Amino acid sequence: MMIRLIHLVLSLVAICGLPHLSLVARSPVVQSVGDPSYFTVFPNGVWFIQWTDVQGTLTGQFQRVYVTSDNPLAVQSDNTQFSGVRNGSDLSLKLGGFFAYATWTGTVRGPTLSLAIPDRNGLLATVVLRAGTAEDYNKAASAFRVRIAQESAAEQRERERQAMIAEQERQRLAKIAAQRQAVTDADDAVVSALRRLSFNIRQLAENSQDSNFQPILKSYADHWAKMQTDYETLKVHAEKRPFDCYELSVVKYDLSTINYDMSSIRYDNSSFNSARTPIANGLYDMARNISKAQTAMEQLQSAISTNAPNPRQGAIVYLENHSTGDSAFYIDGQIVCTAPSGCTVVLQGSHRLYAVTSGTYRTPQTMLKVREGDIYRFLACGAMGTPGENCGLFVVTIPSLVDTAVLRANKQAQGPQKNLEEAARQKDDYNRNAEKLLQDAKDFVSSLTCSR
Repeated sequence: MMIRLIHLVLSLVAICGLPHLSLVARSPVVQSVGDPSYFTVFPNGVWFIQWTDVQGTLTGQFQRVYVTSDNPLAVQSDNTQFSGVRNGSDLSLKLGGFFAYATWTGTVRGPTLSLAIPDRNGLLATVVLRAGTAEDYNKAASAFRVRIAQESAAEQRERERQAMIAEQERQRLAKIAAQRQAVTDADDAVVSALRRLSFNIRQLAENSQDSNFQPILKSYADHWAKMQTDYETLKVHAEKRPFDCYELSVVKYDLSTINYDMSSIRYDNSSFNSARTPIANGLYDMARNISKAQTAMEQLQSAISTNAPNPRQGAIVYLENHSTGDSAFYIDGQIVCTAPSGCTVVLQGSHRLYAVTSGTYRTPQTMLKVREGDIYRFLACGAMGTPGENCGLFVVTIPSLVDTAVLRANKQAQGPQKNLEEAARQKDDYNRNAEKLLQDAKDFVSSLTCSR
């Protein structure tokens, strides 16, 4: 608690130009016994003065406890010696130490000592002390210390309370900022997923045109037909009688021809895989990005709902501030929220929306006809921003956009997926039949013997 009364002690000590002032002690009236002693209590300190009088020559001490305006909650204390002279009720005191050898004049009337203390501006401040003992001073000084300690404790509690309030506000703003950032990040993730999905659709369409399985399947058919013909030739050669060892060598040569036919079919497999890879990878990437787009949309809806936990039926409009200065969002001419944070509102029907940022820049007014369940994001840039595509325009990310993109992607994938599956089935049939025929040929030849 700042001491609001005039800081007499510091002014008197520093002699810094107080107007004439009379301060009356709040101590009880006590007649001094022995050496004269006086004390007084100020709002910001307690003074005590005592001297010994030897035929008008005075020797004494000045004691005080006090606080300064620079540090009103830290009690300080001083003690200095003084000398002086007394003539009847008038006296003059010359102080040393912290008073830099100042001279005070005064008058004693009964139990009262009045001191006239000059300042640097040529004015006098009058301080009135009343008779009191060292014990009276000690009690007053102790009470003064207790009061300052209480005020210090109260101010510390107030500082702690203000710090707690400031921390709570910081946490509140940080929470709002985190919620806003979650919306921004989720919306960016949706936009990124939709862009990747659009690329997948175009790329799959191009790869489907470039990858024609028909020539490869025809090559399979040709090699399979030749393999069957060569097998029939092998069997014809094996039926010759007498079947000598020369005829057996002819049959074995026929088997090597069938093996060569099998290598041709295996070459067809490599051609098939070359044509299959870009389509299969495209289908895989598309499925993965469909899942990412749907997940990002769910996260966006969740992030928005954190800002608007109990929306009425209508569309959620998320307002995001990109201004470096003050800004305000207006819906139908009325302010709905101001910087530094944005806000989230739920709207129905048609509305006019714009922002005034950095105090002067107004974004283009946008007419919005909201649809229930939609999500709208409004970016507001200030004079320090760059008005354009990201300032004052709606970036709309709504579930139907993702649904439409997913439907389009699935539709685009149907043709290539079907063609790939059918081609793979035929390829597997050719390979299975060729492997079986080759094995039958090997078994048949191994069963033959020749006559010499």
